[in-house]
Amino acid sequence: MPFADASFDLIVSNLGVNNFEDRAAAIRECRRVARNGATLALTTNLQGHMHELYEVFADVLRDDDDALARLRAHVAHRATIADVRELLEDGGFTVTRVVEREGVMRFADGTALLNHYFIKLGFLDGWKKVVPGNERDIFARLRDALDDLAARKGELRLTIPMAYIEATAT
Repeated sequence: MPFADASFDLIVSNLGVNNFEDRAAAIRECRRVARNGATLALTTNLQGHMHELYEVFADVLRDDDDALARLRAHVAHRATIADVRELLEDGGFTVTRVVEREGVMRFADGTALLNHYFIKLGFLDGWKKVVPGNERDIFARLRDALDDLAARKGELRLTIPMAYIEATAT
């Protein structure tokens, strides 16, 4: 970051840690720009997010072991509280507060989900990497399966476990 060492008393990251390829380097950089005693406040989605979607996706891929392995790896990249605590402590912070909550994203059906701007912006590219070269067929089947689920349940609800974690630069 283009800031001098020990520049900030507060660093806020809303879902940022989810999106860094090298999370440890990002946290080390936060520590570099944090004054001693500074607060790092971050939110992150946790493992188990959108499990309703990923269960349907896995069912669509049930005959493709390679794609299923890629899907499992994609799902597993989300953090746990223990992962984030270790990341922060290794990066020079002491965790002082953890608050876990669960939210819900609601869509009319799979068509609405796959056409939603936020999904296209933040998720679709990662999902496509699960089925490289076969996106059109797989996503048509996924859409249809999600549409069926939504028709049975009256909507498509995706659970989002998340955490707020506060830490102090030590």
